[in-house]
Amino acid sequence: MYETLNCIPVFNEDKMGFTREEKEGYSTFVSRKHPEIQALSMNSQAKAILRFCNGDNSIKMICNKIHNMYKNVLFDRVKKDVMQLLHIMWRLGVIEWNGDSGFREFYEKKMKNAKYKMLTEDEVIDVLQELRNKKCIPREMICDPYTNLESILSISQAQQNVFNGATAFFELQYDSKRIALISLSTPLDKRKSLLLSFIANFSEVDVNADEFLHWCSSTYGKLLNTKFTRVDVILQTEKLEKGLNVLREFNFTKLGILKDALILDEEAHNVQVLGFDLV
Repeated sequence: MYETLNCIPVFNEDKMGFTREEKEGYSTFVSRKHPEIQALSMNSQAKAILRFCNGDNSIKMICNKIHNMYKNVLFDRVKKDVMQLLHIMWRLGVIEWNGDSGFREFYEKKMKNAKYKMLTEDEVIDVLQELRNKKCIPREMICDPYTNLESILSISQAQQNVFNGATAFFELQYDSKRIALISLSTPLDKRKSLLLSFIANFSEVDVNADEFLHWCSSTYGKLLNTKFTRVDVILQTEKLEKGLNVLREFNFTKLGILKDALILDEEAHNVQVLGFDLV
């Protein structure tokens, strides 16, 4: 039976392209997976956690070892710090897993026949490659009119946006088959609304689409430590009927029309804004 604390992380030092010892026990390193990020700093506690990630110690064992080193710190705080570091290092490609990932319960929700999934960076790359190479062809799809489809399917851009938390991709599976793929993006301002920038439906299955979107928004919010209150979608009015048909399983409501808000080929177009309340 899956249990997060029983998962075994493995520190792969070869995935660090550069390391350097600094003063007072600190170290700096550059990730081979994300060399574009400036050198990151680790303190002695972080280095100790990584040393214990030897392929034998479970997360629980690592937490116990760290707790024994810092007995004046509450165990729950130690566990939180260990999990945060492992998550960061996993996303940087420095932590691998001996068996199941320690974050499976965060990234997935399983039901009888359906599964909701927030895709990891590597999974996003695989899915976008399938779409670009037409190995999987959506039955219907729409995308944000301000962002063309080529940009959404750009692997390098998606990789950066997913890592930075600006975008997240989610997949709905039924009987292990992909049913729907959506992309949510964060607003550029401080609003608490997300933007549904892309949705592709692959087959018709009777599932609770609203529940899926709620889970996606909540999971994305936990990743960013933000509680979002609404999901917006923008449709070009000339393509409104098609967009509403793609969204027919979701409980979106019309919020209003923005006149001449979209410029395409030097022509102004109206857009319809729809909202999905999360609270």
